[in-house]
Amino acid sequence: MFIPLATDAPIYYRPVGTIGIISLNVIVYFATLRFPSLLETYGLVHGTGIHPLQWLTSSFLHGSFLHLLGNMIFLWGFGLVVEGKLGWQRFVPLYIGIGVVECVLEVCLLEQPGLVSYGASAIIFGLMAIALLWAPHNEVTVGYVFFFLIFIRVGTFDLAIVWFAALTFLKSIFLIWLMGDATSELLHLLGAVVGGIAGLVMLKMKWVDCEGWDLITVIQGKTPVTDSNMSYGYQSDAARRSTRTTAQRKKRPQKLSGLIEIDPLIRVAELIEQQKPHAALAEIRKQQHLKPDWKPQPIDMLRLARLFRSWKEWHDAVLFFREYLSESPTDSLARLEVAEILVLVQDRPHAALKVLKPCETTNFTPKQLKQFHAIKQRALQLIQTGVIEMETEEW
Repeated sequence: MFIPLATDAPIYYRPVGTIGIISLNVIVYFATLRFPSLLETYGLVHGTGIHPLQWLTSSFLHGSFLHLLGNMIFLWGFGLVVEGKLGWQRFVPLYIGIGVVECVLEVCLLEQPGLVSYGASAIIFGLMAIALLWAPHNEVTVGYVFFFLIFIRVGTFDLAIVWFAALTFLKSIFLIWLMGDATSELLHLLGAVVGGIAGLVMLKMKWVDCEGWDLITVIQGKTPVTDSNMSYGYQSDAARRSTRTTAQRKKRPQKLSGLIEIDPLIRVAELIEQQKPHAALAEIRKQQHLKPDWKPQPIDMLRLARLFRSWKEWHDAVLFFREYLSESPTDSLARLEVAEILVLVQDRPHAALKVLKPCETTNFTPKQLKQFHAIKQRALQLIQTGVIEMETEEW
């Protein structure tokens, strides 16, 4: 048994959508234990006409705990890769879209009255096909369980996505050939086709950033090969893979040819410039883990705070505004921006007033000055209504 556990593919977004979908599948599974009729009502029933609701619901149903467990582990492994490049806002519609389209094709192509199909397997095969297209050279950490009679061995190893996906698809083709009528394997491959087409369209339309390492570019031999063209993220991943591999083989680590040590400050600045705040945050936290006193440049902390603010990720925005103001306490405009979040979003009037107190209002434009007084007045109103603040960070 082989299962994907993790990946070294660049992750630019937190797997919020993947975790949410896994949670929903688990909740639905326990609901079916209580109400078994849900499987027949909301599974994809063949030969009884068109039921659009089933195109959506059937993908969230599972017939057994092992069925659920296997699918969710694979969803985690390949959801990380795909959502890591898209973000949950695009990943979730893609996930649902693959399921719906696969169900429509399934109803049109299969003539098996009375058949009820369900499960996320087809969608997961679609995600695997997308990962194959977008990140073929990246690796997945594969967990394996080998058992023969009383002999059992458990462990992990790293395998390129292109090989993992190819072997999985070939296994399904072999089972179809061997069994003659392996309906489930056929539906898995149908999901892979739907996902592959979706991934190819997004790649051609440049809706996803594969940093020049997608399958088509690799086949064409146009992958970036020089230090100036290779992305910092890819260099970092390649260096990490090399170090891990040589350590596992107990050999002395060797320097990769063609790779250079990238200054973390430059890497953080580039990720912010590329509108990848989560990747920048991950790089910052990694450096701070290695060197607790390490900090990004103040201007990059401000740019990152404003980027999180524009994405409405308020907690991280406030965090980096606070770190920036600890280095640049006289920036009144930054104080105004974070005070607005504290008052209008987080209901923290006392913190907002502390932030606004050092502001030099003479440098404000008329619009900014009006905003300053409005925020201050709103903070005072919240205090009068008895708002209780739970967070007590120093400003």
